[in-house]
Amino acid sequence: MMKVGKIGATTFRKPKRMLYTREKYIRGHMDSQIVKFSMGKRSDEPVPEVSLRSNSKIQVRSTAIEAARISLTKDLDQALSPEGYYGRVCVQAHVITRKRRQVFGPQSDRFGQAKEYGSPSEKVVLLRPGQKIFQVYVSETHVGVAREALLSAAKKLPSTYTVTVENPLMIGETPAARGPS
Repeated sequence: MMKVGKIGATTFRKPKRMLYTREKYIRGHMDSQIVKFSMGKRSDEPVPEVSLRSNSKIQVRSTAIEAARISLTKDLDQALSPEGYYGRVCVQAHVITRKRRQVFGPQSDRFGQAKEYGSPSEKVVLLRPGQKIFQVYVSETHVGVAREALLSAAKKLPSTYTVTVENPLMIGETPAARGPS
């Protein structure tokens, strides 16, 4: 584990205490930094779903998810038109992290460091292994473009992620009727 100063580099990665989610007990107003949850244009025909999934249990800041969403949207808009895909963010930031002021010196107990509770700083998403973060629906010819866009968006997020491709079933069709894939 890499150490940065006196605080480890993994300070906000894994929650060690009870989660802080009830906004009615929090002073001030905490907004999630995720601006849009759906991108592109939805089509009625069944198309493959390309999704980005988490490989580990981790805590991700909403600003990182918004940066990945912007990267994903930009890559898909350049390769396809906004009518050529439909994407959505599958997670919602609802856990609030607290941050203490880092004050050093003999009078640090007077500046808010006597108690370690801290003030609310931002919202985060708790990811489980295998949980979907982004879903992109594209035609079968553009699956490779969506896969590359999701891999470049994953570079904006901490930890490692997997891109999966799932073919949809027609309405009323069973997996046995479709045949081998």
